[in-house]
Amino acid sequence: MSPAGPPFDDPSADLILRSTDGVDFRVFKNILSLASKPLAEKVIKTETEDADGVRVVKFAQDSKFLDIVLRLLYPVLPPSVSLQDVRLLAEFAEYFDVGALKRVIERELDAYADFDSIGVYSIAVTYNYLLSAGKAVQLSLLRPISDLKPRLLESSTAENPYTELIKYHAACGDAASAVASDRKWFPPWEQWGRLIWTSNFDGSSNIRCKTCAAPDFINEPPIQIFWPQTYDRDTERSDDPQKRTRFAPWRLWDYLRRSSSVLAHHPNSKVVTEEEFVMQSQFDCPSCPRGTREDILEFSRIFATEIEKAIEQVPLPDIEDKDEDMDSPSPFD
Repeated sequence: MSPAGPPFDDPSADLILRSTDGVDFRVFKNILSLASKPLAEKVIKTETEDADGVRVVKFAQDSKFLDIVLRLLYPVLPPSVSLQDVRLLAEFAEYFDVGALKRVIERELDAYADFDSIGVYSIAVTYNYLLSAGKAVQLSLLRPISDLKPRLLESSTAENPYTELIKYHAACGDAASAVASDRKWFPPWEQWGRLIWTSNFDGSSNIRCKTCAAPDFINEPPIQIFWPQTYDRDTERSDDPQKRTRFAPWRLWDYLRRSSSVLAHHPNSKVVTEEEFVMQSQFDCPSCPRGTREDILEFSRIFATEIEKAIEQVPLPDIEDKDEDMDSPSPFD
């Protein structure tokens, strides 16, 4: 057996915790009792032998894990912990009902959420850290779905937390992508006639640039209609919205197409509203009215609001508080 390093080598300690790799941690019973009554009860029930007159309790964990737990319970500088450590700590804290550890775990889950939202979500759902689970859900949308590869995968059933979060991310992608093909949210014609134009079947239009004007790619005829060859004024009405073709600079339609593709796997409005992305198609039309570039950027901000509304409508993964089962098998028995 080998002694642990300070502060767990105090000869005046009244208890020894022995790890699986044979390291003895000298601790004080009263500190463990204050941290957790179930932990103190385990100490009382499982004391098995003496070492220099001090009772010894064997734990089924290695010295690295015991060192982390004890440093988080003692008034010393807290150790650095990995997400794998956080999972073990969460199981330890649940089993022994260690309130002080639970606060540390919440802090660590929040700190790791941006780095590994899948892993954090898995731990948070499994051990009832519901606020942390909710934050991990939201942060998962900051990354494309292809990047959501769990560094700490919960392997149980097919319906594990990883699967739940991937399904949610995919549903948000579908909802966000669909906004690019929806026209119900488009700004009113009266306000946006400088950017979104119409061409009527009687040949009249308010198109402001015939050099780069292109018809909407959604629910429109496959050809561009400016001046039809035939027009029956007795049967057609030029002011009928159903007889209009929506036009805009082709760069606007290109922007919406690109956005639809990106949002499908990365449902985050920020990735499609950065100016570099919005204006990816070189804006060099000399015939477009002044201010068209600024109008498209303003349009992208309206688009972003609609994307966020669509994502908000997607049901969150089912995050429920589960009942603790202290009789279930545990590595801390």
